[in-house]
Amino acid sequence: MLAGRALALAPVGHHAASVQHGRRWLSKASATTSETLRQLMTRLAQPVVILTCALDDGSQRATVSGRHDHGATVSSFTSVALAPVPLVSFSMRLPSRLAQQLGAAPTADFRVTLLSDAQADLANRFAQGTFRSDDFEALQQRALGQLECSIISQIDLAALAEDEQPVSTLFVARVNQVSLGQRNGKPLLYYRRTYSSVNA
Repeated sequence: MLAGRALALAPVGHHAASVQHGRRWLSKASATTSETLRQLMTRLAQPVVILTCALDDGSQRATVSGRHDHGATVSSFTSVALAPVPLVSFSMRLPSRLAQQLGAAPTADFRVTLLSDAQADLANRFAQGTFRSDDFEALQQRALGQLECSIISQIDLAALAEDEQPVSTLFVARVNQVSLGQRNGKPLLYYRRTYSSVNA
């Protein structure tokens, strides 16, 4: 859970004093502690999801409206609360066009696809940025489910030194709608730095 003054959430697009407190608190972690935690977390299986939204830019992939679909694979996704408001969270490394889009609007809308173990190829393509236009339709075909979400808060996470630029952003989002997918599907998991699943 996110608790305490050090990690108080700030509204999207604002850098409140609480975030600065958070940066000072985070800057106390040593490089050794961070690496040891990284090693420990590889021993835990994390769910793999793909975040998608429409980007506002002038790229060649843009439609007539000036927007095009973009996505990224994330293994830091977790459920934060079910009631009174369902909330989820995830973090994204910077720089990231998707993170920039999600952080630019007061309540950016996006979709979360919870992948099944039959979708490792999609996870790879969205992780490497080599996804195709037809991959967006393929996402829902064998997925465990999808969430329609809106960003409500973000925290820019600084590096070890307080004056350094953020290296990642933590997002908290409200779940607006849930669509169930494959009932008997097995989850795609990230375990020991590779994709895996469950045997049960």
